[in-house]
Amino acid sequence: MKKVKVLVPSTVVNILNQDRTISEKSMNRVLNSIVEYNLKENKTLDKYEKNEKIDSQIQFYLYDYLVDEYFNYLRKNDYSNESDFLRDVFYEYMDKSRDERINILKNI
Repeated sequence: MKKVKVLVPSTVVNILNQDRTISEKSMNRVLNSIVEYNLKENKTLDKYEKNEKIDSQIQFYLYDYLVDEYFNYLRKNDYSNESDFLRDVFYEYMDKSRDERINILKNI
């Protein structure tokens, strides 16, 4: 497993915690599900420029079976660092409705 860290606004962490409770999964599984969903979609993510204060850290272990695909996606989409990619993944997740988010977590 690969250890992953990213700084995000506290609002992202709060919503992730709420979704974790609803989906009844561990936070590590929730975060891997979100990353896996975006990798499977294989679409270009919007590059977000949020003005929120980045004041919280997310840390998790990326599952082994996602690591190669994760790095391939970074290279293919010209991400210079993992943090930018992960922030875009989480921002895109946050832009979805609650029902869509929970559906992502239950189907992956």
